[in-house]
Amino acid sequence: MTGRDDAVDAAAVADALTIALAPVGTDLVAWTARTARAVFGAVACSIALLTDDAGELVFTTSSGGSPDITGLRLPASEGIAGWVATTGQPIAVDDLERDPRFAASFASSIGYTPRAILAAPIELDDRLLGVIEVLDRDAGRAGAGDDIALLTLFGRQAAVALDATERSRRIGELLLRALGRVDDDNDLAGALRADGAADGLGDVAAAFADLAGAGAREHALATSLLSSVAGFARARR
Repeated sequence: MTGRDDAVDAAAVADALTIALAPVGTDLVAWTARTARAVFGAVACSIALLTDDAGELVFTTSSGGSPDITGLRLPASEGIAGWVATTGQPIAVDDLERDPRFAASFASSIGYTPRAILAAPIELDDRLLGVIEVLDRDAGRAGAGDDIALLTLFGRQAAVALDATERSRRIGELLLRALGRVDDDNDLAGALRADGAADGLGDVAAAFADLAGAGAREHALATSLLSSVAGFARARR
């Protein structure tokens, strides 16, 4: 295969990854927020992620409530969400007016002041990614006594979805970076393995490159195997 052919294959694989992989994690994060809101009978559910320097929480996903808070930022040391981000512990507060941790000014600035908040960390392998919050849940419904444990499970699901999104993004970056290393004497799969050796994603990206020129049966088999491995990994988590 020539370097030009490799470049074409890389572009095709990068496009496929962008369309097929990244939305899986992104959609699952949104699904987590929507489902949590419905399960808890809540007015709203939001997900806020820590910035790279852990200085702020950025609200990236929301379901319900008015207005939409997506894109708003809160110092990571403020509010109930900040307390969860700092301690790594879930919390249920049923009377926010009496809780000094509540960021009342932030709530007032967006035009909605909740009476109660349930919040849990979004963690992956002991690494805190952010916080999931449920506002004004139905505390009188059946099973409400287990709400903290239940929201913690939703936080873990969000963490898995976010990790899937990040891994697909990194694989896409590997593919694009490898384009500059491919020539007539250097195949794409080899360049990908070299670039991704440090974090173990090189072989994964190289496998996608090898599959780019395969037929429909090979693609179907690969998809089935990947789905099985992903299911096994989710079950272990």
